[in-house]
Amino acid sequence: MTLNSDVLRCIFEHLPKRDQYTCTRVSREFCSIVIPFIWAAPFGMIGRRNRKVLKNYFLFVDNEEFLNMFVDNEKLLNNYKSLKSRSTPVFNYPSYLKELRLDEFLISLILFLKRFYERQYREIPLNKLIRALLDMFLTHQVKLKKISIRTALGSNINSNQYMIFGEQKYSSIFKSIDTLMITQQNFNIDLIKVLMDTGCQNIKNFEVWMPHYTDINTISKLISSQKGLARLRIFDCEKGIDQILPAIKSQAETLQDLELDVVNYDGCSPWTDLVACEKLKRLWITNSQHVIPNMVKPLYIASFPYLKDLNVGNPMYKNCGELVAWYTFRKGLEHGE
Repeated sequence: MTLNSDVLRCIFEHLPKRDQYTCTRVSREFCSIVIPFIWAAPFGMIGRRNRKVLKNYFLFVDNEEFLNMFVDNEKLLNNYKSLKSRSTPVFNYPSYLKELRLDEFLISLILFLKRFYERQYREIPLNKLIRALLDMFLTHQVKLKKISIRTALGSNINSNQYMIFGEQKYSSIFKSIDTLMITQQNFNIDLIKVLMDTGCQNIKNFEVWMPHYTDINTISKLISSQKGLARLRIFDCEKGIDQILPAIKSQAETLQDLELDVVNYDGCSPWTDLVACEKLKRLWITNSQHVIPNMVKPLYIASFPYLKDLNVGNPMYKNCGELVAWYTFRKGLEHGE
């Protein structure tokens, strides 16, 4: 029995990366079908694989400005020309890019230059090299669907390097983003500002850690500017939740999944903004701090007709008992008590 290409795509899309790589060695047909899935999110943890990804990307960069970076150093120029002459791309790898792990992309670029050009990498203007790659993404009509920051290395990226991504000429690359995940506490807030500058308003899924030094105003503006946020997860918010709640309310028409974990509610107003989010199907308010009865009271009048998954976890302080009481009340309504 022979499976048609559409069936194979459905199968390959859900395979683990390791199995996808194995499929590339089965046949030309399997390889041509699975390659777009592998190269949709090519950057993993920092390491050898990322260097190979960048080498392939450099093969598609062919502009005068890029070559001018090497013209003053004969060794660097010869290394680059040697790379271009030895390899001929089989697939249009850049066109498959959908997810960019931004911190790993930038750090991998620096590590690649260190290794490929030995100690002379500092002679290459890194900002110009980033622009050359972005220009190549534009040429191949890359439209990202997801950006993530997962590693602590992301906090060490120069702000000027982040701001390059916010230049107007590159806005088409980022406007289609529907998922933004920042699961590293020490991220650079300039990433958020960059996305706002590019007119990124189609995010459906936003996950962010918010330590005490986070620019709450910028996060609130990003949430409020979205046309239809469906899932929001906020972790480790030590201050400023009072500013975030109105932004959450602005997404009430589309928000279905809300998780607030390890949030300090000290000084927060009553949660009337949450009552407006009637489309919620999942609501987790876990590991809460400094919750008082006055905050929770508005929730007793909330209908939440679609709510199926409610969790208040284990409040960290005894004065969060009112939150547990509301949870018990809500569960009683579900069972007709």
